[in-house]
Amino acid sequence: MDKSFIYKQHLFKTSRLVISDVRLLYQAQPDEKVNLLSRTITLLSPKVTKSLPPYFQKILTLENADDLFKQVISESRCFAVHQTELNTIIGFILIYELEEEAAHIGYLLGEDYWGQGYASEFLNALIVWCKENTKISTLFAGVG
Repeated sequence: MDKSFIYKQHLFKTSRLVISDVRLLYQAQPDEKVNLLSRTITLLSPKVTKSLPPYFQKILTLENADDLFKQVISESRCFAVHQTELNTIIGFILIYELEEEAAHIGYLLGEDYWGQGYASEFLNALIVWCKENTKISTLFAGVG
C-alpha cells in the first residue's frame, strides 16, 4: 500500500499509528482496494472474530471481504489502523452512531499485534479526535 496515500488521507495519528477512513481506501485505486481486502482476510482470524457479529466470520475470499465492507460502510464509520513502521493495516475501528451525541465503538486488532498497547493508543487518540471533530460526547463500548 502506498504510504503517501495513507498519510494524505489520515484522520488522526499517534506516535506509532495512522488512522484513516476505510471508505477512502475502499474507493481508491483498484490495487489499494485489493490490498485492503487482502489484509482484512489475513487479520480476521477465528480468535479475532470470536466475539464479533456473524458477518465478520469466515472472511476467506476477496468477495467475502468486499461484502463485509459494503455492510460495515453502510451502517458505520470504519477506520483502518496502520502501523507506521511496518506500513501495514493492523486493525479496524468502527463507530456506530446511536443518536446525535452518542455512539457505540468497536475495534479489532490482528492477533500478531495483541499485548503491545496499540488498542489503548488508538482508543485514546480516537476519544480526542471525537471531541475535536464530531458532536459525539458519549462513547459506549463492550468487551466480548
